[in-house]
Amino acid sequence: MSKRNNKTLKIHPEKCTGCRTCEEMCVAYHYDKINLSRSLIKMIRNDNKGLDTITVCTQCEEKPCVEACPVDAITPNDEGTITIDDSCIECNKCKEACPYDGTHKDPQGNKYIVCDLCDGDPQCVKWCPFGVIEFTKDFDEKGDKKHKEIIKKIKN
Repeated sequence: MSKRNNKTLKIHPEKCTGCRTCEEMCVAYHYDKINLSRSLIKMIRNDNKGLDTITVCTQCEEKPCVEACPVDAITPNDEGTITIDDSCIECNKCKEACPYDGTHKDPQGNKYIVCDLCDGDPQCVKWCPFGVIEFTKDFDEKGDKKHKEIIKKIKN
């Protein structure tokens, strides 16, 4: 794997308690009122399996969502952060391509939304009481694989 030039979100799923503080802080930062359905980060749970984790765009190096978008609505900027513009046709291809389930349909818009890393100061990282999310250049392949596996287990 090549060396990272930009920071990414590193998830420690084993620490997640499902408290939803990350969602609350994301919405508080981006919008005037608390509406968790608009959060750019999502807590997912499978009570039968006793699993909680978060799904969020980690701003990964591979960016399969960019390649999956049929209308080029997803573009990375110089810092490596992706954005989804208004040409999004809600085809769901980005969500299907993302191993982190990192894009979410905006319930108040006509496109998908994605984490913007709060302009370089991710509030989910700052406010998480359990250290589930880390903002780092240190990519951890083993931890990344574990996070992807937990997402699959929760969803299946």
